[in-house]
Amino acid sequence: MRFFRQERRSSSRSYIMLEGTLKYAGRFVPVDITSLSESGAMVHASLLPDYADTTSLVINLPDGRKIMVSGRVRRFTPGDRQTPGGFAIEFTRFYSPAGRQALRENLAA
Repeated sequence: MRFFRQERRSSSRSYIMLEGTLKYAGRFVPVDITSLSESGAMVHASLLPDYADTTSLVINLPDGRKIMVSGRVRRFTPGDRQTPGGFAIEFTRFYSPAGRQALRENLAA
């Protein structure tokens, strides 16, 4: 008998590496983003926020545009020799409708 894990993600996801800036606890740190969707992102940074804390994130999209979102930390992932650990942010606010549209366009490309 085989069991298949049910996919919980509600939107398509891009796995290209992007750069950005995280604002947390009054500090700004550069980040790498390895997974991005319309509902959230996997972030790798030298600063780890606490679980359920709110952060702001500026994402440098592949087409050169930048978008700003707020989100809540939802889970952590351990690192290994090839991939640093990180944390997942669930987006709670886009700072503009144009930002949400820019993200959709980049995910569709």
